[in-house]
Amino acid sequence: MLKGGPGKTTSAWYLALAMSRRGEKVVAIDTDSLSQGLSDWHQLAISAGLTVPFAVRQWFGEPRGLAAFVAMSAAEVGATRVVIDTGGEQADMFGAACVVAQQLIAPVGPMLGEIRRVPATMEAAARADAIAPIDCAVLLTRVSQPGRGAAKDAREALEQAGAFVLATEIGDRRTEFASAWGTVPADLSEYGRLVEELETERQAA
Repeated sequence: MLKGGPGKTTSAWYLALAMSRRGEKVVAIDTDSLSQGLSDWHQLAISAGLTVPFAVRQWFGEPRGLAAFVAMSAAEVGATRVVIDTGGEQADMFGAACVVAQQLIAPVGPMLGEIRRVPATMEAAARADAIAPIDCAVLLTRVSQPGRGAAKDAREALEQAGAFVLATEIGDRRTEFASAWGTVPADLSEYGRLVEELETERQAA
């Protein structure tokens, strides 16, 4: 998502956890040199003596070097899945990640300011798709009433704009997520269902 704050790092962390607990060997790549959020979360968890069931690597070099770094990192740990966390204001790195990835998951809250940034995000992904195919999907996050109210309105607005919106919705758990930073939560809640949905989409593609 080409915007800061919609929950990219949180989604990346929980996705990597959920994939790992399904038996996948996962490496998560932090490409956000501005916040380094994924690396920070990982470092805090390790410092607290927690077991993180996936590897975390950093790539803050040139975007054109990302593909080779991802391939090397995946081979290094024998990864069956790679999760790439990109910064909201780093369009070049976002584009490089889209060229490498098979699926783009754009976390979006049911707020107009975030919904309005989706077309630009998908246009950037479409430019990458011309180089290497990528499936694009929107993940509704921070919804107070999944499937109703603002979430329903956001889904309708996004679908009218031509976006594919995942069926899984992430509830408004900002307080819980804030306290989860640096932890390895046992309850993955909706993210477990999200991984199942993404796997179904991947197999159908």
